[in-house]
Amino acid sequence: MIGKYLADLRTWPHDAAWGWQSGGIAGLWEECADRTLHRVWRRNAHLLLRQQLASVVEVPPPGGIRVEPFSGPDWSVLEPIASRKSLAAFARASSATRTCFVAWRGAQPLGYGWVGDRAPALETYGLELPPDAAWYWGLYVSPGVRGLGIGAALLAARQAYARQRGFREAWQLIPVGNEASLRSLAKTAGAGSEIVGTLRATKILRRMRARFTPCPEGPRTVPSDVPAVRSGG
Repeated sequence: MIGKYLADLRTWPHDAAWGWQSGGIAGLWEECADRTLHRVWRRNAHLLLRQQLASVVEVPPPGGIRVEPFSGPDWSVLEPIASRKSLAAFARASSATRTCFVAWRGAQPLGYGWVGDRAPALETYGLELPPDAAWYWGLYVSPGVRGLGIGAALLAARQAYARQRGFREAWQLIPVGNEASLRSLAKTAGAGSEIVGTLRATKILRRMRARFTPCPEGPRTVPSDVPAVRSGG
């Protein structure tokens, strides 16, 4: 138990600076809250989305960008795009069935996204997937290169990877209000991509209570005209 608090202290100086650079006051608060308030209480709401992989749209990376799977072992090379606390979790999560894709410009990492048959969110919220479904999570693009199509290219790389491994569907959670992620998804969605419902969760100490609410009139199509919003940071 005490080990995680010591790790919080060791990683705090770097992660506070990273949070400020990546998200300003909101990013700094998230790093602080993750070590304090969120240890005790947290509430969130996400859209649950489903994609039929046979109909997704292939999106090539922007010029000069490559997207590749990354499995370490030196996760510190991703420090420009992730906190050290997150990188420790990445090292634990990486396995034969969980893969991290990274977008690079030369040796500079610009963003990442995860795909697998299981994910921490599934274990946290108790969600059950069909046996032929992949799970996406952890999509992030550095603020300085957002809006260039890197997020869509990371999504497309995960989709191709999932199809090659025989998955027919892909599911993911997107925070309510995250228009940037919805815009990236809309670029690759194709037919048969749907918002299934909303998952709301509350954590108190070690207890997690999650409630899934389906869309009232059934799954609805991912909108293709999500309005652009100004990025923070």
